[in-house]
Amino acid sequence: MKLTIIIPTFNASAHIEACLNSILATVGSYLGETIAIRVQDGASTDDTVKIANGLAVPGMEVSVQKDAGVYDAMNQAVIACRSGWVHFLGADDRLLPGFAPCLNSLVDLGKVYYANTIFSGDGRRYDGPFGPFKLIYRNICHQGIFFPRDVLASRPFDLRFPVFADWAKNIELMAAVPYQYLPLDVCLYNNTSGISRHSHDREFELAKAHLFRKHYGVGLGVLSKTAWLPTWVYKTLGHPAMQRCQFREK
Repeated sequence: MKLTIIIPTFNASAHIEACLNSILATVGSYLGETIAIRVQDGASTDDTVKIANGLAVPGMEVSVQKDAGVYDAMNQAVIACRSGWVHFLGADDRLLPGFAPCLNSLVDLGKVYYANTIFSGDGRRYDGPFGPFKLIYRNICHQGIFFPRDVLASRPFDLRFPVFADWAKNIELMAAVPYQYLPLDVCLYNNTSGISRHSHDREFELAKAHLFRKHYGVGLGVLSKTAWLPTWVYKTLGHPAMQRCQFREK
């Protein structure tokens, strides 16, 4: 398998069938040969596992294992799969047609590739090319990223950060591994009810400046301490206001 789509689930019976159907509709011809699916369920108490197992999806494995949260489930799945690449999809997210063309671009296991997601709430595209400076103010959606499996197996998500372990991971990896942008829309991302939308991660907020200082130096470390203000503007007023801030790599 070239790629495994990992879907961490817990009591996702309302969403899992539509999620899997979006994968079938988008890359169905690749399933079982080029693409595998791993539903990593955290011992749901609803019908998530029953629904997933009841669908005829080639190349899909459903694993039920208790976990300490979504990033623990993602770590478990990475260790279990054996493909060269992994991609994470929430049960309430949907693949888009731009996903399939990305497969031909996954040629260097020494790189992280990433593309755009589309926000389900307002149809906004998120969010073009990133560099360390832009990463101070907002994260790359992991639903838009194609990670080399071995990179994540050796550098798992940090469970100290229950909401933004993916952001912490991008801060770490972008300093060590080339990131290559693919100008395609790969996922319809649920930005209205996910944990990152409605939860705070105090541990990450406290550690963020240290992470930037450790991986990029004092300058970005200091700058990240003031990031709360433009980040608040972005979340409160929306993307057009932030566009006027002209976030660009030097």
